[in-house]
Amino acid sequence: MTYLGEEIFRARLLSGAQTSEAEGFGWFFHYMLLPLVAFPANCFLILLVLLSPFALLRSEPLPEHVRPLALGILIGAAIVIYAIQFWYVYILPRKDCFRLCERGLQIRIGLRRADILFDDLKMIFHGRTLSRTEQKLCTVNRIFNPGIHAITAKSVDQSLTFVYTNGETRVFKGLLARFEPEDMTTLSEELIARHPRFGETPTTTASDEP
Repeated sequence: MTYLGEEIFRARLLSGAQTSEAEGFGWFFHYMLLPLVAFPANCFLILLVLLSPFALLRSEPLPEHVRPLALGILIGAAIVIYAIQFWYVYILPRKDCFRLCERGLQIRIGLRRADILFDDLKMIFHGRTLSRTEQKLCTVNRIFNPGIHAITAKSVDQSLTFVYTNGETRVFKGLLARFEPEDMTTLSEELIARHPRFGETPTTTASDEP
């Protein structure tokens, strides 16, 4: 693990509903649509994909005495899949963090984690570079689905891109939507005060705008 020195400032984490609001979805999506609609639908689709090969290979129905066991396994698998989704969306994000330390930044978003030394960092900027496919989709959505386009644009604006001295680029999508805006401003000001060179980097690039 990279040693970053003593912690200087830690941004406070927003709740899941607040993050959903910041991303343009809203609390209803976070607390109702996800657990009651999206998660069960994902369970059904995953089980359908997993069981399809067996259904195609087996021409005869299951014997009567095997059906209760098969049903129990199916229900158990659905519960496990649902629990994994619930953990990933509602439990895991509670450990997210964005810390400014003496020698670098520590970021944890979901399963992604980065300990970034200032000596290894060339620049930081808001937004991210869209792929060609994303740019084409944004062009289509701007015309035919403005709502989706607005959410995509907000997601791009809430991302942070880190460019390393070795040329590597690392993007954290939606990072700014996970933490208190006031704390992110304070962290940015403290970072620039200690390392003025990061204040000279652009906040956006032409390719970041969808």
